[in-house]
Amino acid sequence: MKKSATKSLLAILLIVCMMLTACGSTGDTTTAAPADGSQASGDNQGTVDDDFVLKCSYSGIADTLDLFNSAYSLATTTCFAQCYSPLITRDGNHDLVPMVADKWEMSEDGLTYTFHIDVRASFSNGEKITSDDVLFTFDEVKKSGSRGHTMTSVDSAECPDESTIIFHLNYPDALFLGRVAAPNTFAIVSRKAYQEFGAEYGSSIDKAVYSGPYVPTEWQNNVSMTFKAREDYWLGAPAIKNVKVFNITDTNGNIVAIQTGDLDFSWTSVSGSAYETLKNAEGVHFCDYTGCRFEVLNFYHKSGMFSDLRMRQAVAYAVNPDDALQIGIDGKGFVIRYPYDTPMQSPALNYDSPYAIKQDLEKAKALVEECGNKGAHVVISSYQPDPYPAMSTWLQSVLNEIGLDAEVQVMERGAWLDACNAEELTISMLSLNGSDYDMDGMINYLGAEYNGTRGNYGWYYSEQMEEYIKEARTQVGDDRAQAFKNMIDLMWQDVALIPLFDWDYSLPCRDNIEVTDGLNYAVYFFKVK
Repeated sequence: MKKSATKSLLAILLIVCMMLTACGSTGDTTTAAPADGSQASGDNQGTVDDDFVLKCSYSGIADTLDLFNSAYSLATTTCFAQCYSPLITRDGNHDLVPMVADKWEMSEDGLTYTFHIDVRASFSNGEKITSDDVLFTFDEVKKSGSRGHTMTSVDSAECPDESTIIFHLNYPDALFLGRVAAPNTFAIVSRKAYQEFGAEYGSSIDKAVYSGPYVPTEWQNNVSMTFKAREDYWLGAPAIKNVKVFNITDTNGNIVAIQTGDLDFSWTSVSGSAYETLKNAEGVHFCDYTGCRFEVLNFYHKSGMFSDLRMRQAVAYAVNPDDALQIGIDGKGFVIRYPYDTPMQSPALNYDSPYAIKQDLEKAKALVEECGNKGAHVVISSYQPDPYPAMSTWLQSVLNEIGLDAEVQVMERGAWLDACNAEELTISMLSLNGSDYDMDGMINYLGAEYNGTRGNYGWYYSEQMEEYIKEARTQVGDDRAQAFKNMIDLMWQDVALIPLFDWDYSLPCRDNIEVTDGLNYAVYFFKVK
């Protein structure tokens, strides 16, 4: 896309920060989507029978079609990415492209974004998508308990006409475009339909209206969701006409289904013996990429055993992240020093905190005794599926070795999330996910004011951490990088959590399809052969 020159250092920074998340210009115009829809659908128009059903899986599916009151998770993303469209989206190359909006602009100071609604855009009931629907979506996301944190940088929004919406930000936010592009965050919902269905919106497939390239046709709760292509989709009808997303939590079952062709693709990464099995299977290949999924060890900070800093330090001295990497994903990843410790991060930190804690079992044992907790009982809360039960068992042996009496309690992910929100967990593994390639999108899990409680399931709070987050969002260049380093130092000083490892993903695919970007959950961009 054509970009105009900018003069200020701030604008230059924003361009750098958003290279992987921005496609709109910093000047007056952007390029509109071609009338034939090729801007969005790319080259996915392969040859496929209209009766063909693409069968996908993940370890969970959406339990509601109400965007604003659903879990903020990959399980919902696998479904929402099919039937809801955001203003803009990521294509198969992870570049931002038009969707509901066909062009957009950012002001030079990074505080104003203007989106222009594609005049062809419509809901599944044939009604036109207008800027008022986008404004309604924004208002609902802003007050949503699960998604409100994504719009904290936005002060207000206005609709000068039915095809234009303008967002006014409190401060330049390098993550804004990426969040507007996420179907699980800011997919456009019909104001009229949402208000007509009321509390029942999304409770069944016929009690919702959809803005995406597919509409749900069948929904078996906790089992599967089936989608059919919209032939009237304004960016072009999907090449794959039928999609079925299964909830498969059993790793072995997933592998067998890929081998036999009962599944065409899985969003669940495989490693170890499962990887070797599928690598040698006929008709199977992988979508390989380094992800933004970081495993950490999480504590409950408000009360109980781990409200004592010395006990959190004891665990930090006890664990060896290399062991966690091997136990968790057979070494198919890399140990991290802080959340979002990856070569892809922006700004590039590659930082070794002087406060980082390295394994020392004798120090760990001494701290447990000093706190009077030798022999104390502690419950490790784990959720399905793998690798969390296995990692929790490993943690159990580590805690027992330093003098605690540890027990593992395994529960379904929904129950685990409920327990997190109810402040009922003491210690557990936690997966932090991001796709913005900006440090802000991950480290703010440690901020309560900026993040609510999403991800901050240990209810950690530090006024100083909040100040560092604010600084990083308003500063530029080296000052911004230094703010993140300050956050990492404070994370280790407080032992807010213990970073373990990041994933190298291998998503199994049958040879009839190609998934070029593992971070893209929209089947609309899958390539068919």
